[in-house]
Amino acid sequence: MAVLPFVIEYWKKFVTHAWVYDNGSDDGSVEYLKQFDWITVDSFATDGMNDTVHMNMKNNVWKASRGRADYVYVCDMDEMLYAKDIDHQLKYMKDNGYTMARLKWYDFISESMPVYEEGKLLHETCKRAIYNVQGKPGMLFDPNKIEETNFAPGSHSCVPVGDVKWYDGDIYVLHLNHHLGLEHYLARYKAMNARQSEENKRRHFSIHYKFPEEKLVSDYRADLARSVDFNAVVSKL
Repeated sequence: MAVLPFVIEYWKKFVTHAWVYDNGSDDGSVEYLKQFDWITVDSFATDGMNDTVHMNMKNNVWKASRGRADYVYVCDMDEMLYAKDIDHQLKYMKDNGYTMARLKWYDFISESMPVYEEGKLLHETCKRAIYNVQGKPGMLFDPNKIEETNFAPGSHSCVPVGDVKWYDGDIYVLHLNHHLGLEHYLARYKAMNARQSEENKRRHFSIHYKFPEEKLVSDYRADLARSVDFNAVVSKL
């Protein structure tokens, strides 16, 4: 719930309609999202955090957008799409036949949880971020040209099938949630570890949530030290 107001500010920049699939939230997130008439919330149930179920959903729910959307963006709730002129980028992709974007991933990080200001994007007040070379390619694509996405668990890789033409322009994914203050980070990892399903445990998915606190603190401080000013990155465009 803490990051949802930030999420909505990014969605306002490019989303026509958003579908949110809720997995048992009890923190007021669903009620908050339902106040927006351009957001549809559906629910699904698992026995905890199950990356296999999430993978199957991400590989299939978007197919209902065929014939209704030029592009879809399949993501977790804290993975925000951003470009200096997103409408121009999407139009350029459409006009030139690009069907899937190779997005540039940045994890945002701060000393403490940023304060939400209505109308302001998170990166305007929380400026530090870490470039993630792995990221999640293929989250933005044309549902009418892509037949299958074949995302792997966690969506860190995909093997798309169909009319695949990659776009390597300046479109970014801003990962907002985990690193917004050390206290939030530790609480988030503890909660996510407690929610792991038996299948995740058996298949050793999301094992980073099991790291001991001393390692998490050390990693966090190292990430903060190597972070860059994201605004300086995009100002060069």
